[in-house]
Amino acid sequence: MRRSAIVVAMLTLATPVWAKAQHASVTFDGLCGGADLTVAHGIVAGKMTGCNPNVATGTVGSVKTFGRALTVNAYSNDAQQWVIYVLQYPLVTGGRMCTFSTPDGHEILNGVCTSYTVHNAAQ
Repeated sequence: MRRSAIVVAMLTLATPVWAKAQHASVTFDGLCGGADLTVAHGIVAGKMTGCNPNVATGTVGSVKTFGRALTVNAYSNDAQQWVIYVLQYPLVTGGRMCTFSTPDGHEILNGVCTSYTVHNAAQ
């Protein structure tokens, strides 16, 4: 009995965080971009697609004026600045998405708000 409990504990600890992850591809309606995202335990990882292909990282949380949100950060090589994407969460087609950017880490510039479309969502 004890040996089997140890084996179960070891397997549980060895299971990657991403094993129970949510995967989804989203496109930003009316914009040329999107993202392929993996969400697990409040952490977001993925890549931006379309006009700003780059690595994306972020978190899931809550924004007082926005509600439950998934925030993704990615560097825009074209604009030479960080872009912050805030998406309503959970991810559902028609959800609201807003962008913000910062060229220097101090000044925050408003971007655009639009809806997004979810493709290939799997849990």
